[in-house]
Amino acid sequence: MQTHPNNEKRVNGQLHQPSSPSHAKNPQTLAAQHAKNARAAQTEAARIAANVAKQLAQP
Repeated sequence: MQTHPNNEKRVNGQLHQPSSPSHAKNPQTLAAQHAKNARAAQTEAARIAANVAKQLAQP
């Protein structure tokens, strides 16, 4: 989530920074998750394409 600099949430004068998930502290974990999601999406796309090709091949 991006926040405009003039729209920062402040609590007691301090910039409010909610506790972040562990991947925010570890960019490699986030990158690994993105790669995993991309592979899963690619696999799903290939499966759908194969099903469509199969249906188109039927007379």
